[in-house]
Amino acid sequence: MRLRHVFFVLAVVSLSGCFLKQDPPATTQNGTFSPVDGLIALEDISGDQAGAALQVEFAHLGRSAFLPRYSPDGVAVEGFGHEKLMPTKSPMCKLMQGSRDQRTITFVSAGDVAFGADQQTTLYTVNEKSDHSYFMSLAAGVPSGSYQVQIGGSKDVPKFGISMMLPENLAEVTFNSATLDERTLALKISKALNVSWKAPVLINDATLMVVDIYATTANAAFDLHCATPETSQLVDKAGAKEWIIPADYMGQLPVTNTAQVFLSRANIWGGTKDTLSVQVQALRTNFVKASLE
Repeated sequence: MRLRHVFFVLAVVSLSGCFLKQDPPATTQNGTFSPVDGLIALEDISGDQAGAALQVEFAHLGRSAFLPRYSPDGVAVEGFGHEKLMPTKSPMCKLMQGSRDQRTITFVSAGDVAFGADQQTTLYTVNEKSDHSYFMSLAAGVPSGSYQVQIGGSKDVPKFGISMMLPENLAEVTFNSATLDERTLALKISKALNVSWKAPVLINDATLMVVDIYATTANAAFDLHCATPETSQLVDKAGAKEWIIPADYMGQLPVTNTAQVFLSRANIWGGTKDTLSVQVQALRTNFVKASLE
């Protein structure tokens, strides 16, 4: 299982209880560390691609590389240890289009990486792959709660640790009244997409809802990416929350029978200190295949 790169999200909100704990920058023969960007992502997926995983990546990309494409409608606000990209409208949607060939990123090692429940002293080692990214496959249904990732440090990445909060799962998810039991959703790109769900009480009021609709043609890949604070969604008489993706956005997608739809409940924040910029995300995701007509 490979996590989606949803770190280019429209709205990144700092969360209470999530913090960047970094040792002072060490020096190398050339001075201090060069700027490095990182992604730490924990995702639990329900549906046709059920599974869970932790993904950790670092690279010398420049700070704009990890926070750019999906945040043109956000306003950057410097906070204590965090960068907050606060939404300026709701829902916030943007269509990304590009070649089907993905850009190759050269990752750098971060030394030993360990993962476990917060406050736990015995942690699990996250394996470093040959390309210096880190990946740990987990059983689907990771319990909600607080988790930690400890970065051992290397010549490129300073030693630090973070905490992340995995939110409660969603229930009774529907797309235009169709449930996740449908093998393939039939969505009309000329009409709005109505997404609804039920969920337990929020862990905090900064939780985001994120919808990604991936579609490919012979020559291009498309991602309709929408994000909104969960607290902005109205609750109907049945106790479900409803989110409508307008037809104007849906109409930008191509006709295809191989689309993928992801609905995520996400805690996402960006931490910056000295030469290190990291985006941290913990997501509960519901997945279903779709045809776009």
